[in-house]
Amino acid sequence: MILWFLLPALWVSGQNTLKLRISGTSTRFMSEPQGTEIAHPDIATLLVGGTSTVTEFVHKGNMGFEAELMMSLTNKVYVGLEVGQDFLSGQNDAPGLYNFQFTDQLQLFKETTIDDQVITQYLLTQAPLKYNTNLLNFIGNLRIYPAPDGRFRPFIKVSAGMALVATELALKTPPQLEENQNGITPLPTVLFSRGTQDAPKGREAALVVGAGLGFELQVTDRIALYADGSYRLINSAILDGKPNFDWKPNPDWNETNPDYDPDYQWTYGTEDKRGSLESFNTRTNIGKLSFGIVYTLGNNLNVTGGGGKGRQIGAGSSKSLPYLPFFKLKRL
Repeated sequence: MILWFLLPALWVSGQNTLKLRISGTSTRFMSEPQGTEIAHPDIATLLVGGTSTVTEFVHKGNMGFEAELMMSLTNKVYVGLEVGQDFLSGQNDAPGLYNFQFTDQLQLFKETTIDDQVITQYLLTQAPLKYNTNLLNFIGNLRIYPAPDGRFRPFIKVSAGMALVATELALKTPPQLEENQNGITPLPTVLFSRGTQDAPKGREAALVVGAGLGFELQVTDRIALYADGSYRLINSAILDGKPNFDWKPNPDWNETNPDYDPDYQWTYGTEDKRGSLESFNTRTNIGKLSFGIVYTLGNNLNVTGGGGKGRQIGAGSSKSLPYLPFFKLKRL
């Protein structure tokens, strides 16, 4: 945020071009390379219909938006500070079970009061699921324009910054209402959430790096059409709505252990003698398309030599420019 305030000051004091970009975006979850879990031993026995029925999430691209203040370092190099929101979603009609459902991260439970005692019942489900994820981004961009002179200006972009991640994994179809002594109440629907209104924790901060290709197409003296495609790597495991856990067997749980029982069955809320689930983080790959407009707020670049007058697209000028945004373009 400090750099946001510094950019206008740097532009006023230097010989730079200052631009404002407003864009719509479409963002989609691509992969989680290190996200394969070592499954909890009870999953195989609890799955209805066997493992052949389990499917992966179908990920969907969602619309978002972003704004960026861009300043030139040279005619070919621009830096920018971007703020925006990306939205991701996905559905799975046969999800099976996930390791986090066997931990205290599972939020799908209902509480029943019997004789003034609250009883918590955790609900393991294989019902269809959906997730919705929101990324609040604060990103720095560096763009290099190999051919800055002309109406069509392609560029290479590299990015780094931070994303604040909010997500919710829930039942795709809400269950029917339940009738009890206090009337009719809805059943719980959320399996895991973070950063949402009713989530137990706020947004997760995650580092972001990325790269992309794009172009600007000048249509008036101050306005250009903008488009780019980029790949981003986010240091977060919950973009698909669920945290990651690995099963770690207890090496002492064998025939030599006096407490060993081959028919041992673990119950929710107690320590599992066979081993434990350990959380692990991973990086998530996303793909992103941006499309919008770039408005030139001001141009302090001076033309040296040649005695040229006026301003041409892609070049600076010592002559004052009209402030009307649809000033007629000079021909190249």
